[in-house]
Amino acid sequence: MKKRPRYRIFPGLLLLLFLPSTYAEEIAPGLRYQQRFEPGPLSIHWLEVDPDRISIRLKHAGKGGLGRETVSTMAREQGALAAVNGGFFTIGGRFDGKATGPFS
Repeated sequence: MKKRPRYRIFPGLLLLLFLPSTYAEEIAPGLRYQQRFEPGPLSIHWLEVDPDRISIRLKHAGKGGLGRETVSTMAREQGALAAVNGGFFTIGGRFDGKATGPFS
């Protein structure tokens, strides 16, 4: 009879594999980016902004009306240090680019 291989798993090492990990980076004085990796296919990204040191501006996609643009394009046009997608929008049809969801 063939012997089955034996595995030894150390509980401390197993626990480390399932603990969340966090990455943080200061982008500029008053602006900090963080990312948290959770067990499974989940990661959370956020910015911490000190409003006394960093100006926060809202920008609508398109040229003043309905429209769609990538976040990176809008950030580049504005000379932004960082940018965040602020919501959901309709795709296609007459109202292409119209905000939808709880904040529309």
